[in-house]
Amino acid sequence: MISALSRAYQVFKREEDYRLARNAANFILDTIMLPNGNLGRVYKNNQVKIEAMLDDYSFLTMGLIDLFETDFDPYWLKKSLEFAKISCDKFGSADGLYSVATDSGSLTLKTLSGADDAILSGISVHCGNLVKLTSLTGNDEFHYEAERILSVYNFRIEQDLWAYAGLINCMYPFYEGYNEFVFISEGSEIPGILTETRQHYVPYRSIVSRNKTREHWNRILLQHFPGIMKLLKGTPPAISAAKSAVSHR
Repeated sequence: MISALSRAYQVFKREEDYRLARNAANFILDTIMLPNGNLGRVYKNNQVKIEAMLDDYSFLTMGLIDLFETDFDPYWLKKSLEFAKISCDKFGSADGLYSVATDSGSLTLKTLSGADDAILSGISVHCGNLVKLTSLTGNDEFHYEAERILSVYNFRIEQDLWAYAGLINCMYPFYEGYNEFVFISEGSEIPGILTETRQHYVPYRSIVSRNKTREHWNRILLQHFPGIMKLLKGTPPAISAAKSAVSHR
């Protein structure tokens, strides 16, 4: 919800969207925390219960990143970095696979995060967060962890391509990086050119595309994720890289 409201405000500039996104983030950060300092999962009757899972941390982190890119308040970026690091430490493992939760109860094996369902899986969102935060901060630790995730989950992706669309979506920004644009304005106001651009373009909603003019990207797909090329079998090459979706008013 925080992500959706933040992105809606970026495009439509409805103050109510921004207010709701900011209030939701502040409520979670101020209220839905357990006595041990960890994020809670359930809030009812003024009580916080149950440890948050990977999905909770991942989607909250994504929301905070989107909120930061909305008003550029460094507080949101700081908290997103903290939660991303907690996600790595709490749910990651030595073999690179991520668990859905830290407490498996009486189960011998923990449930692993992997395939997407009606919504993206926790690991897909977490990997995307690591890639975006690497771009924003230059954090090498996050870059290497994202690389490890894509490498470890490669076999699973090749076994069921459509179930891992979220992780596949992380590949282009990871290997190609984000384009950087610098906007300068006086005071604290967001530059008008950025506001105007956001009303026409929603960048980096990536899809996989075979491209006859960008053999470098094709080689990356073949080298690191050969199974993904099955998605493109029989399709004509695109004229240019599909790295953004355009939204016209």
